[in-house]
Amino acid sequence: MIDGFTAHRGSHCESSAMLNLLSHQGYRIGEEQIIGAGSALGFFLGSTPFPFLGGRSLRLKENFEESTGIALRGGSEETDGRGWEKIFDLIARGIPVVLRVDMRYLPYLYGGKYGPRHMSFGWHMVCLCGWDGDRRIAFLTDTDRTGPQEIRLRDLDRARFSKTKIFPPGGEYYWTEKAKPDFSFDWERIALESLDRTEQAMGEAPPPGDELTGLDGLSRYAGALAALDRRVKPYLLAPVLAFHYGCIETNGTGGAAFRKMYYHFLKEAGEASGNVYLLAAANLLRPAMEGWTELALAMMEASRDRVALGRGEKRRATLGSLSRIGERIYEGEKKFYSLIEEQRRVKSE
Repeated sequence: MIDGFTAHRGSHCESSAMLNLLSHQGYRIGEEQIIGAGSALGFFLGSTPFPFLGGRSLRLKENFEESTGIALRGGSEETDGRGWEKIFDLIARGIPVVLRVDMRYLPYLYGGKYGPRHMSFGWHMVCLCGWDGDRRIAFLTDTDRTGPQEIRLRDLDRARFSKTKIFPPGGEYYWTEKAKPDFSFDWERIALESLDRTEQAMGEAPPPGDELTGLDGLSRYAGALAALDRRVKPYLLAPVLAFHYGCIETNGTGGAAFRKMYYHFLKEAGEASGNVYLLAAANLLRPAMEGWTELALAMMEASRDRVALGRGEKRRATLGSLSRIGERIYEGEKKFYSLIEEQRRVKSE
């Protein structure tokens, strides 16, 4: 184990892995601040037969670097091969390392075995905090797990280099050096930049095809919910809705598709600085945040009701009620992003 390392639990895999890295390296920061500095909000609905629903940006790390000035140095299979020698050298220097892995190959998550094939997901982050060469095991922190988790090095190797089609991890890893004694965070500036960056990312042109992304995708999400039985096969409706409940509320999002953590970040930064714009933005995000939780709970309830998802009027009524919640979410987020756009226009005049 790295000397003096303390494992911190979190709500989301990457932000909690970053929290463990940054805290050990001397940065005074919380997970909600990492989510905020990383401009983490996003929206994505896939077009596969069992679609993935995402609520965060994939640029969390890059955004965090740009807004804080903290260099997160790293490598991958493409740049360093398997990179184990470099990683073990970092551990020997007392530096934790964030690893990107396929969560299916983390046996401590599945009772000591590999997870089922449908659990394959290559954008899961853990923090390596030690290893034992004699026993051929490694020690990891993982989201809300208490204390470091043990894993065989061969399993960790497989998790790092999985060929899953769902975000293959490619051996990605990163770390940072110790904080300088005079380092401090300017949370007001970071929060203001985060709002601008988030609004711009959500406003980017959507890709061609049936995937829904950003604010444009969110504007069409209510229609996708109303016609969900045409997007996925009817017999998959119940498991898809249950899965989407997790994607929104429990699968490492901190609740409400990351909106809850971002709301608290804005509120804290606004109260600490007295910035009324940050507080106004937090207040405008709150209805959308609450709408996401309402939608998740309604999805879980519907997934348990075979009658509600049966044929005909009952299914249409159930999907229609989900669609109406989706409309309210979009209207809430539209007001939130309109405030940011208006603030930026006023500043430029």
